[in-house]
Amino acid sequence: MDFTPPAPEPVAKRRLPSGTVAFLFTDIEGSTVRWDRNPDGMQLAVQQHDRAVRAVIEQRNGYVFKALGDAFCAAFSNVDEAVEAALAAQRELAAHDFSSVDGILVRIAIHVGTADERDAFLYGMSAVFAGVTAVAMSIPLYRQWGQLAVGPYVVGTIWMVVVSRPGR
Repeated sequence: MDFTPPAPEPVAKRRLPSGTVAFLFTDIEGSTVRWDRNPDGMQLAVQQHDRAVRAVIEQRNGYVFKALGDAFCAAFSNVDEAVEAALAAQRELAAHDFSSVDGILVRIAIHVGTADERDAFLYGMSAVFAGVTAVAMSIPLYRQWGQLAVGPYVVGTIWMVVVSRPGR
């Protein structure tokens, strides 16, 4: 029996989550070098990437609160939807042909913590820590591109999403 998630609320009507929030961050590996080598190809690749990543975030009730170049910062009201969005984004991106820029790999990190919404942005120590987590993704010893980095709270959720609802 397949589970079909309910249709997401229109983006314009959604509020940025606050309280306990699941933060999701994405980043394309080596994009600066790719831009230098093939700016036209990267422009098309990043447009495809942006459409795909934004769509899976919004389909799972996420809220993109910041986009920086080829990176997204999104928030979810619950960690299940953030994990589902991360897995769906990797699947969706793997289905695209990025051969014109020698392929792209995207690192995704999820952090769960508390934050307060003000002026369409998230504030609080967890929001700060989530930003530090996103920066840590760029440290060569820490990252492996194309994978998902998560904190301890998120590990159990991934197990439940993958095992209890395969194919989502």
